[in-house]
Amino acid sequence: MFPEKGEEQPLSGARVLEVGNYIAGPFCTKLLADFGAEVIKVEHPGRGDLARHAGPFPDDLPDPETSGLFLYLNAGKKSITLDLSTPSGARYFRELACRADAVVESLRPGVMARWGLDYPSLSTGRPGLSSSNPRLVMASVTDFGQTGPYRNYPASHLTQCALAGWAWYAGEPQRPPLQAGGHFTHYLVGAVAAMGMLAALYHQAETDEGQFLDIGGLEALVSVIAPAVTASAMGSDNPGRQGNAFPGTVECQDGYVGINALSYGHWVSVCRLLGLEELLDDPRFDSSFGRQRHGQKLVEQARPWLMARTKEQVFQEGQEHRIPTAYVNTPEDLVRSPHLDARHYFRQVEHPRLGHVKVPGPPFRLDASRPQPVASAPRLGEHTAAVLEAEFGLDRDDLRRLRAEGVI
Repeated sequence: MFPEKGEEQPLSGARVLEVGNYIAGPFCTKLLADFGAEVIKVEHPGRGDLARHAGPFPDDLPDPETSGLFLYLNAGKKSITLDLSTPSGARYFRELACRADAVVESLRPGVMARWGLDYPSLSTGRPGLSSSNPRLVMASVTDFGQTGPYRNYPASHLTQCALAGWAWYAGEPQRPPLQAGGHFTHYLVGAVAAMGMLAALYHQAETDEGQFLDIGGLEALVSVIAPAVTASAMGSDNPGRQGNAFPGTVECQDGYVGINALSYGHWVSVCRLLGLEELLDDPRFDSSFGRQRHGQKLVEQARPWLMARTKEQVFQEGQEHRIPTAYVNTPEDLVRSPHLDARHYFRQVEHPRLGHVKVPGPPFRLDASRPQPVASAPRLGEHTAAVLEAEFGLDRDDLRRLRAEGVI
């Protein structure tokens, strides 16, 4: 399934079925599609993925075919419509799963089981079901996992930021806590799911064995972003919210920059960059937690140096001193970025409603593969006829009947 080095795409030949909704599950499969997997997105007839209705939309005119969020998350996928709650829809999906390498679903816990489409049903079969796929890899991406006391709780980006510890330290100390910007938690959970899928697919390629991945969003987030949990595990008293402390995200002449000190060596370089070597003799700043606790004092001392420089200047000088440094980009900064332009990150695609559209490409590149053209996101059910005809030999009369029955 996986090409040797020098061939075009690492996941060429892999087929993935997606029963996704909104961001986390679709972002997982987007990352797989970016590197060659064939992703068949299964959407509900008529309404499709929630992201189609979330926008943003050109000229603020809602249209399920022009949502910017959907266009980004589903580039390069195929879309078919199947009502999986119907016997016929479930049967066709089960047969597709028998011919697939992987399934990614992000519905509420227990929904796929109710339809007879959970991992035991698809991998080993159930009485009365002849089809099964023992080598199938399946991931369920939910807020709290398939089991446990929180499994049926509703969640959102805001509540996940709070539960995972982000709000413990995001925000100014004298003001209310903040959630992370954008859809941060959803994308991070999707990325964790994609890493798990890659590991499982490589295991499948080596052993021809399948496995089930229960991706609980909160567990994934705590493992990655929870400073409060990390501090407790290390026996430290986490200082809580410090605002725009230093090192961290701080203001400069024309915006904000992030300057990090992940190690004591970085801290030494930061002090030399700012001309504040005397801070190296101050025991308050010997540890990362100490620097966090006294971050506001560091901001005061660093402010003259920062306000004399643009974010581009801070970035360049930080890089020269081998300090993890980045500036906070505006949307305009990203579109005009020489770095992203040099890496051909943005690509032009042809969209049936929008014409020529500039879209982001894969988030990273691999030495073993050549960059591929980025395809547009599919229209709702765009590939239903082609997939069902190719896989099951259905003709136009069959498709017409299934539409009349509400199956597709």
